[in-house]
Amino acid sequence: MRTIHAAVAILLLTVTLNSNAWWVTYQSNQVTATREQGQVRIGRNTQPHWGWKDSENIAFLFIPDGSDSLYAAKDNGKPGKFTLEFNFNQALKSFVFITPECRKVRLSAGDVIFGYSINDAPAVHELARITPNSPGYAEGATIAPIRCPEVSFTEAQDVRKLTLHFQLNGDVNYMMFAGADQSGSLIDYTIYNRLPVELLPDAVHVGNTYYIDSPPHLIFRIPVLGVTVFDETRNREAGVCRLEIAKDKTIARLPDDLRPGVYRLRSWNRVGVLPDQERRIALVQRPRELSDGQLLNSPFGMVYIDDIGSRRQGPWLDCPMIGEMLGIHQIRGGVWSWCAVARSPQKFMWEDPNWSRAWEATVKDWKSHKLVPRQNLSWTPEWAVDLSRVRPGTWSGHYPPKDEFLPDYEEFCRETVRRSVGAREYEIRNEPNNEPSGMWKGTFEEYVKLCKISADAVHSVDPNAKMILGSTADADIGYIARCFKAGLSPYYQIIDIHPYPHTRQAPELFLLNNIRDLQKLIRQYNGNQEIIFSEIGWPTQQFDTSAYERVSEFDQACFYSRTLLISLAGGVKQIYFYTVSDQGTDPANAEDNFGIVRNDSTPKLSLSAFSGTARHLEAAQFLGSLSTPISYFIWAWKNPWQPQETLLTVWADTQAISGRVSPLELPGILTQAEDLWGGVPNSDRVWVKDGKIHVQPGADPLFLYIKNFPENKLQPLPQTLRPIVSPRRAIAHYQEMLPEDKKQMAYTTNYPFGAQTLGYAGVNSGGKMIDQKTIHSKTSFSVGWNDREFLLNVRIKSDKPFRNNQSGWNVWAEDSVRLFISPDAVTPYLTGKHYQIGIAPETTGHGPAGAFVISYGNRVPVGEAIPGARVEARNVDGGWVMKAAIPWSAFGTVPKPGDVWRFDLISPNGVWNSPGDDKWHNAGNWGELQFSE
Repeated sequence: MRTIHAAVAILLLTVTLNSNAWWVTYQSNQVTATREQGQVRIGRNTQPHWGWKDSENIAFLFIPDGSDSLYAAKDNGKPGKFTLEFNFNQALKSFVFITPECRKVRLSAGDVIFGYSINDAPAVHELARITPNSPGYAEGATIAPIRCPEVSFTEAQDVRKLTLHFQLNGDVNYMMFAGADQSGSLIDYTIYNRLPVELLPDAVHVGNTYYIDSPPHLIFRIPVLGVTVFDETRNREAGVCRLEIAKDKTIARLPDDLRPGVYRLRSWNRVGVLPDQERRIALVQRPRELSDGQLLNSPFGMVYIDDIGSRRQGPWLDCPMIGEMLGIHQIRGGVWSWCAVARSPQKFMWEDPNWSRAWEATVKDWKSHKLVPRQNLSWTPEWAVDLSRVRPGTWSGHYPPKDEFLPDYEEFCRETVRRSVGAREYEIRNEPNNEPSGMWKGTFEEYVKLCKISADAVHSVDPNAKMILGSTADADIGYIARCFKAGLSPYYQIIDIHPYPHTRQAPELFLLNNIRDLQKLIRQYNGNQEIIFSEIGWPTQQFDTSAYERVSEFDQACFYSRTLLISLAGGVKQIYFYTVSDQGTDPANAEDNFGIVRNDSTPKLSLSAFSGTARHLEAAQFLGSLSTPISYFIWAWKNPWQPQETLLTVWADTQAISGRVSPLELPGILTQAEDLWGGVPNSDRVWVKDGKIHVQPGADPLFLYIKNFPENKLQPLPQTLRPIVSPRRAIAHYQEMLPEDKKQMAYTTNYPFGAQTLGYAGVNSGGKMIDQKTIHSKTSFSVGWNDREFLLNVRIKSDKPFRNNQSGWNVWAEDSVRLFISPDAVTPYLTGKHYQIGIAPETTGHGPAGAFVISYGNRVPVGEAIPGARVEARNVDGGWVMKAAIPWSAFGTVPKPGDVWRFDLISPNGVWNSPGDDKWHNAGNWGELQFSE
């Protein structure tokens, strides 16, 4: 394990003018010091992601060496200053500062001075300086890092803030923080360790995760009478710690019989429970030891598993070590920029020897943690982009290179393959489909051209390399269809989608449908591509948002396990969950809360679930399923770890079951049983009576090893895992206009978002399927048509007036109604004949109502208002009403009487409708629309 025990995150870069000097101040979050000695390495990605900004006199830049090494520069002969600030959570006892390596130093304008101040005191104390008399100095020389004298403080000084001051009177072209020799810049520190509670060994950097055979113990420096252990995974008390009383501390040791899982350790004294001293830990079994072949083909990945450091105020995490502990082996990452930021003097990153050495070290580190990389050939350097195309507020890296730089890109692809030891797979761009907010700002034709160039270049070096096509935002199988139609199928061996659900619905609702649709498309184009999911996840934020509903930690854990089961049984080669750790600190922001490790570096239940599931499914082969009642699942597998038995995975899609979940009886002889978390199941979940195996399915899968199992009774995987619901049908009557009479609102769709009961058609807030008549909050609508227009009236039940301060594509994010409509009644995914239209009651600044194209169509560009569309809205008692007339010219066709189109309608701020294929790119979840005479 690594020995760095400090966490520093640079959050904010502020630049203020002070007389004739620029002062650049980095503000950091707390250094979480949990041992008496520690080290902060400044400026390397093994610490936080550093903020930086050019200024008049100090420039902060990154060395393009793959390690994000920070350096400061000044070469204009004017004075420059900046400070670095660190806040410790305990009193600082002493520190030793090792200065950055300084290259091309010229002191004709004065010395370079390093100093410090403490707390909020204004006094700056000198630590070291570089002068013309310094050893090794010559004009333009390199000054090696200087180890400054140790500085000590008394405990009474209570030094919690340490600020380093840098005064550059002379010029330094490269002040190398975390320089190439790995020696600078460092702070070695000691603290007055008076934490009231300490976990030993310290495992903050791995999400407080421990192997079950190496559990931690607690050190208390305050009086305690007892420590209880609560099993978060099984929702039960799990025992009491043994206390060992010493002179100045109390040691609490965990009970010996704990099973793998996530635990909350709660202490109490004479006053009562001490909630501030609670600790949350995960105990996991050791992952499987894999052969080289098994390692290369391991299906388990996670986004940012190659990341080391802190993200958005979070603690310092060693994610590769977390991956090694959990059995995560696949990296999605690698080279994310194909050329250096500055074209001169080096065109490519590897022309810098520092970058080459850092890259070799990175690859070696991945290998040491049993991580298999894939490379991403993404982003375009600014110098290669036609900047006149760059829209305000967008990044130039998302645009295609000019044609004149395509040979550079080809060479980058070829050299990346030569330098990618251990990588076999190459991705082009992340989420190129989701315009206008997506990460590809060129035309579709330019994307196809770049894809062909990339594939040819990679295969010219390694004919066996596998190219990855798609990496689409959501399950946009229609975009893959466009790519195949454009001729990309022969170039690409892997298809990748990101089938995020966006709702709290379980994976049984949509995931196998996505897999089947994609496999059907591949067969249609005579391909044999593998399928991977390089992003999928459910967030655990506190509140639902217009983009994502929240799930509980328990549901997230169950969904992640069942996602692995469904994906691998369906033939998916790799699954990457998004992401290792929560990406921010906002408990209400979905994007901040996808992790399996919380932002405070404590484990979520999904961490334990991933560990437990991966141990059983590693190198497993799906055999088939037993016949069960609808929404119950018994799937059979073979794995090399217990080859004499059949592995059965047993669970229930509890969202789709009305009433009590009933026990099931299994054939064969039970040899071993584990719950989702990796421990022995409770006796009310698995038991043997009269020689028969009984199991109580739940939302959390069980793993049972069976001898003498009748594998000849197994059936193939079904086409869908949720019962097929008879499609609803709305009738569009031929008329010039629709009446607004409330009685004429003949149909209902999903709930207005934010209502007391959240959900969607047929599902209540607890996720249970319910009868349509019991919905208490609904959106009513009526439809009509004539030769010129499609007509829609909606009545929204709401306790607030409508509000939409967005325009164009973004109107969907606030009060609006999203119309999904398609004359293609056969194809289950988005095509050029599937349309999404955002109809807003108002736009930015209380502007006019309008109808805007949300998905690519073949008539109106994405994000633009539909010409000739008429939209009116007004607030009424109990909500608001809106009517829209959309010309058939937007669809390129006019229906005939009797035609049936696919149809869906989503309420304001609602999420993607259900039941049905639960995804963004679908136009038929609600049902059908029939055009009458």
